[in-house]
Amino acid sequence: MKKIEENQQKGSLLGQLSSLEIDGQLTVPVSRASYLRSICSGFGLEWGKKFSVSTNREQRTITATRIS
Repeated sequence: MKKIEENQQKGSLLGQLSSLEIDGQLTVPVSRASYLRSICSGFGLEWGKKFSVSTNREQRTITATRIS
């Protein structure tokens, strides 16, 4: 869970996603799933970027990966 704590200290999810390079990943707690999916969909379109989102039920995390 250290990776999650580091992500939470770096800044907003919106800022972290906007600065992701292609193949970059952002992992957050599953409690932020709706917000993360919404950002990936809405702002991804606005920014001209595509994201893939996957859930790890065992670790209770959600990961966004920039794919283009």
